Amino acid sequence: LTSDKQTCINTDEVGGAVLGFYDVSNPADISKQSVFAHPTDPAVIVHNVAVRGDFGFVSWYKSGLEIVDVTDPFWPQRVGYYDTFAGSGGGFDGAWGVYPFGPGGNIYVSDITNGLFIFSFDENFGRVGGLVRDAVSSAAIPGATARVLGQNNTGTTPADGHYRFSLVPDVYFLEFSAFGYETDTVQVSVADDDSLTLNVDLQPLPSGSISGFVGEHGGYNPLSGLDMLLAATPLNATTGADGKYAYPQVPAGNYTLSVSPFGYAPGSAAINVTQNDNTVANFTLFPSAFVDDLESTSGWTIGAAGDGAFTGIWELADPVGTGGGSVQPEDDHTPAPGILCFVTGASGGSIGANDVDGGATTLLSPILDLTGVLSPTLRYHRWYVNDAGSNPGTDVFSADVSNNGGSTWASLEATAVPTASYPGKPSQLANCAPVT
Repeated sequence: LTSDKQTCINTDEVGGAVLGFYDVSNPADISKQSVFAHPTDPAVIVHNVAVRGDFGFVSWYKSGLEIVDVTDPFWPQRVGYYDTFAGSGGGFDGAWGVYPFGPGGNIYVSDITNGLFIFSFDENFGRVGGLVRDAVSSAAIPGATARVLGQNNTGTTPADGHYRFSLVPDVYFLEFSAFGYETDTVQVSVADDDSLTLNVDLQPLPSGSISGFVGEHGGYNPLSGLDMLLAATPLNATTGADGKYAYPQVPAGNYTLSVSPFGYAPGSAAINVTQNDNTVANFTLFPSAFVDDLESTSGWTIGAAGDGAFTGIWELADPVGTGGGSVQPEDDHTPAPGILCFVTGASGGSIGANDVDGGATTLLSPILDLTGVLSPTLRYHRWYVNDAGSNPGTDVFSADVSNNGGSTWASLEATAVPTASYPGKPSQLANCAPVT
């Protein structure tokens, strides 16, 4: 808990996890305020956090000690650090424990390999903060990026548009940017114990709009509830019951607009948005020749010659999240009411309870009849994590295809690069490859 007992800060002992800040002022209605990722090594495992006064002291395994200003739970700030361990990335080594309550303010860090470290911390710095606003309407701009140039010190404004930096005395250039606005840079001089207010007004860029209709190929048949994806933007649009969608304000420029619903071949279009004009983009989507939401086995089989895994064997189940949902997700990918997917161990527990150990585990599809499909493309969704345990990067995910009943196979992908993203979000990985 922070000193005012209003915020709880938690850690999650897996690779790539963050400090989580939660409003606990009403225990019956707890809500997330923000997260703080390691500024230079996002793959590292975070262990413990202890709060003393305005600061959180964190043992962050291979990245050592981190000291975070926690006075603003929406804008946690790194104000001190010391790397006690030469390595980086996932794995359980380096700073295991931190105790900041020693006499005279001493901070004790226990490093698994290098022993005991004792630190003091100079708390002399000032704070500068304010609001990031629309220069025309004066409305707050959430999601704006504020950063200190020349430092690895960046944050994103919450719903009320505020930012806040904790800085040692010096002269700084602060840069403010947001999608749809001109970037602005401001100089500020910070002294000890300063509490400076600096509001920033960003000028909107010239903009237009996009609208259109999405339907099934061969007739009007509107498709509703589809998420439209305007690449390289934070903008969102969803088709209504009539299949229509709209982006009312888009900065002028060139974009790629796509729609990729379950059960249909995806569609995309190049879009040119001009100032004060509406661009129309309609899509007619072809239903998939074969689609499977995996709510039943549907002819899939588990196991192949050479498999040796004794844990983490494929099974069809409702997944149980592990590592806070960052290692194994809590939900499958397909839309409700579906809940099932094939997963390598679904009973939950620790992140190591159901990982694949002892060899391979194989999942085999039924034979897919592509008769009459002129240009077949195989598309699938998968969640793959191999960097959360003590031996990161050692397990490979591979997918292969055969057109002769399994006598020979061609590789679709073989990767040791983890890709974990929450189901249903645009960042969810979709692999596509032509098949013959």
